[in-house]
Amino acid sequence: MKKLIYITPRKTNILSNFANSKQIYNTCNEIGRLHDNFEVFFNRYNIISKEDFHSKIKEKYNEINFQVSSTYNYKFFWNDFSYAIYVSFRYLFKNDIFFTRQDWIGLFLTLLGKKVYFEAHDFDSKRLCLRIMKKLITKKTNLNIIVISKALKDEFRKHNFKNSINVIHDGVDLKKFVIKSKNEARIKLGIDLKDKVILYSGALRSGRGVMRLIEIARITKDKKFYILGGRNKERLQYLKEKSKDLDNIFFKGYVSEFKLIDFMNAADIFLMPHQKHCDIIKYTSPLKMFEYLAMGKPIVASDFPVFKEVLKDKNNSLLAKYDSAKDFSNKIHSLFQKNELYDYISNNAIDSVIKYTWEARAKNILEIIYEKN
Repeated sequence: MKKLIYITPRKTNILSNFANSKQIYNTCNEIGRLHDNFEVFFNRYNIISKEDFHSKIKEKYNEINFQVSSTYNYKFFWNDFSYAIYVSFRYLFKNDIFFTRQDWIGLFLTLLGKKVYFEAHDFDSKRLCLRIMKKLITKKTNLNIIVISKALKDEFRKHNFKNSINVIHDGVDLKKFVIKSKNEARIKLGIDLKDKVILYSGALRSGRGVMRLIEIARITKDKKFYILGGRNKERLQYLKEKSKDLDNIFFKGYVSEFKLIDFMNAADIFLMPHQKHCDIIKYTSPLKMFEYLAMGKPIVASDFPVFKEVLKDKNNSLLAKYDSAKDFSNKIHSLFQKNELYDYISNNAIDSVIKYTWEARAKNILEIIYEKN
């Protein structure tokens, strides 16, 4: 088997706590555990020293199952195009297999005749690279596309991409997101054992549904709503101002993953109240959805088609009308009123997440690669 090389996007800072960094690390680490000859190439971004960068990766992650290679040329990499040119020259004479999330790299390496697996997370028809892809490589058999949702696959097909396209959703680390005692978590966090706790964690920007959540809290005053996340301090303060008349909503800001898991164990229900104008709602496969499922609590989510690829109403979740705070409130109320429904959805959540682990994702990716090489 040839060497497999994963090329990270130009802007990916693998040392950050952003979702894309988490997704890349977990996918690559599991691929590396299953496939020996595997290298991950990084743009060191703002770290000049290779040794410093490599040591920081080892400090951040307890386990690294891949070979690390990297470069630093901050002034030259002023955009994705220039970064892709550099990568193409770097690997021009390498007869390896390439895997990337960066579209320009996927385009150039395909045109160079390399075996390419391009992982797409969205489809912006106005993006120049995609427009060029549509003209030059939609029938290239050396390009294989991996997408994170069926909705995204359908979009590529709608734009006449004839390449092999496979749907592989994102995943969760079940060794990290472990179910523990709810009462112990609440004592640790200072949450009343009798409270009915609803949790939202993630971005607070427009479209993620936090304003809708405030509406839900306003008409569901017998429940406590905890909101975790918010790197943007101005946005966090704005939302606090909008809900300052409520005594049942608590903004906790950004917390570490360890503390997040404590809050998840302390909660009764998770919310995904995304709205129609959310920037990711057409094609997303959010990591948070799989983390919620792993914790074995019911999710009440907006009823968008892309969520329905994983979330099944009255099976491993309840789906609510995205534009109706009342419907969300009713679904929340029903879970507390009907113990059998609560337990049924909780058990199904745990059962359904098994096929969405990072290990399962890596196996699916490698199966596709092995089949064609």
